[in-house]
Amino acid sequence: MTYECARFFRTPRTWIVYSFFLTGLLLFSGLSIVENEQAQQIEANRFSYMAYTANKRFHDLSRPLMAGESEFLYEVHDVAGTLARRIEKGENATLEFVELKQGWDELIEKADENGYPYEDFGYVSSVSAQAYVQQDEICLDEDLVLLTSSWQPDAANLNVQWILKGGWLGIALFCLLLWMDTVGAEVESGTAKTVFTSSTPRKIIFKGKAIFSLCIPFVLNLTVFLVLGAAGFIHGSGTFMYPYIVNDHIMRGIWILVSGWTLCACAMTGLFGLFLRVFSWRLKTMDAFCVCLLAVAVLFGAQAWNVSAVLTSRTWILGIAGLAPAGILLMFAALHVLERKELG
Repeated sequence: MTYECARFFRTPRTWIVYSFFLTGLLLFSGLSIVENEQAQQIEANRFSYMAYTANKRFHDLSRPLMAGESEFLYEVHDVAGTLARRIEKGENATLEFVELKQGWDELIEKADENGYPYEDFGYVSSVSAQAYVQQDEICLDEDLVLLTSSWQPDAANLNVQWILKGGWLGIALFCLLLWMDTVGAEVESGTAKTVFTSSTPRKIIFKGKAIFSLCIPFVLNLTVFLVLGAAGFIHGSGTFMYPYIVNDHIMRGIWILVSGWTLCACAMTGLFGLFLRVFSWRLKTMDAFCVCLLAVAVLFGAQAWNVSAVLTSRTWILGIAGLAPAGILLMFAALHVLERKELG
């Protein structure tokens, strides 16, 4: 395995692929800053529009107001206007803002419960409204500030968003490229004959390749954590205890992070097992690459990229968790074939 590690890191293509991966991470981080600024402006404009609409509808005499609706419109106008001004001035990272936002969420919940025809003010169902109210209450109880946008670029949030936005697909694609070197490069280059005539048993050589290949997803995940975590030096570290709303479920950032990494590890184990099994059958890395690429495309078509849905679906969780034992079985089957296969 030491030999495999040394050979892998001496290969120029390894560093080229890794450089592209780092570039993608930096691009993801940079785009999040731009997206956050745009999202904050859009949020401020939205609340300004809500305040204007409430005032306009209050003076609209084309239909009579429902019981309690006038008080509701007064509150909407005041709260929405204050929220818009706070966001525009950048005064949204305070507990006072959280309390104000909770008042807004309770107004929306009140509108939904009383049947006021103002769905464009916020959330269209009491389930969503209750989730936002619960999020605000948790933040207030634990002295946490709200994220104005899902792309707020602090270290903790960027790592969580990488998982929620399906970052495992990027890791899968780069793993496939790197596995082509770790698994089959020696066979296709002709140097395998020299390696297999050494005193080291062929069984040990292939097992070393398999173990080292499974370390590649870990290294890429660690890179994600470190590179996106470096944003903390500029935009703050954030907290993994922040309560995210994931498909109307309240989930802590730490749970999203740990479960996301676990599901990613299961998916990579299954993918590598498939890669190694196809390679042992055909002894061509490009064949294995294309089959695994097709498998990734199928998962993508089945919306496995939508980690928000995956983390809140027992079927999806069990399905992806099942990829790990399947991958291990495929690896054992592949190693059994490779131990006995003549390589010329």
